[in-house]
Amino acid sequence: MQKPPNINIFDAVSTHTMAERSPLLQARINAATLKDKTAIIPPPPAPIFNVVLPNNIFGAYNPLIPLLPPPAPPAAITSCGLIPPSYKAGEKLDIATFCAIYELSEAILERLKDNAYTGTQAFAHMEPAELREMGFKPGEIVDLKEAVKAWAVYVK
Repeated sequence: MQKPPNINIFDAVSTHTMAERSPLLQARINAATLKDKTAIIPPPPAPIFNVVLPNNIFGAYNPLIPLLPPPAPPAAITSCGLIPPSYKAGEKLDIATFCAIYELSEAILERLKDNAYTGTQAFAHMEPAELREMGFKPGEIVDLKEAVKAWAVYVK
């Protein structure tokens, strides 16, 4: 027999004092008892953690909040007829009153009336090339443009 039975009778070391046991024998006894205990009692299961995450954790679509389109960039101010860029139409006036207020000549007033322009609302639709076709002289075109610029309202 190579291994004696594990019974107190065959234990060569006294059981009443642990100090008399050899360290090697004590280590084997501890390992055997630990091995037996682990075989009987299963290890506890790993803990389970439940975490509730919000809908938009990664910035994704949230069906509770409707997505709005991004605001449109401000429109570039462009020239609108005789009204210069960065200006908008001023107060609506009839063409005779406009010519009187801004001291335009009778020839300018007559050409505008002959072409059926009745008020300042027409300035947004008139182009300088059309003025030449109507028979306006270069100086009259300059006077009309300056009067329109004075009448129009500056927009920042």
